[in-house]
Amino acid sequence: MNVRFQLSLILTFLLFSACGEKTRPDKENQLGQAAPSFTLKDLNNTPFSLSNFKGKVVLLRFWSTRCESCKVEMPKLETSYRTLLSSGLMVIAVNVEDPRERVVEFVKELGLTYPILMDDKKEVTKLYQVYGVPTSFIIDREGIVRERIFGDLTEEAIEKMVKPLL
Repeated sequence: MNVRFQLSLILTFLLFSACGEKTRPDKENQLGQAAPSFTLKDLNNTPFSLSNFKGKVVLLRFWSTRCESCKVEMPKLETSYRTLLSSGLMVIAVNVEDPRERVVEFVKELGLTYPILMDDKKEVTKLYQVYGVPTSFIIDREGIVRERIFGDLTEEAIEKMVKPLL
């Protein structure tokens, strides 16, 4: 074999290797898998770890204040949180891009009481492969990702996905 042909084979192999599933997991690769563990700080700089909520059903929401549907839906999440908290639901909202001051103002304005965490370095956003907001995950009591939802959520949709896991 000539050198040019060998080099062509090597480059082709590298190209196909780089494009494999392992390099860019998709939605299906997350479903049924353990939710990636993380620790982020809330608006009071108190660390929160996902592992602290094992035994609860977690609705993990990635959002930002520029997201129009997030503004509409965050109060709906609050309603679901208050209604289902005693049954074992925990809502955790991870802000992906805003300055802390803007988030504090937003949370006060909407009267949100569930934990709001700041992903200043976007490490958790990358860990969960969030490419747009809003993106939500439903994590069961054992810490397994059961749903990944891109876009809007209604109270009815939340209840339909969460109640069977409670």
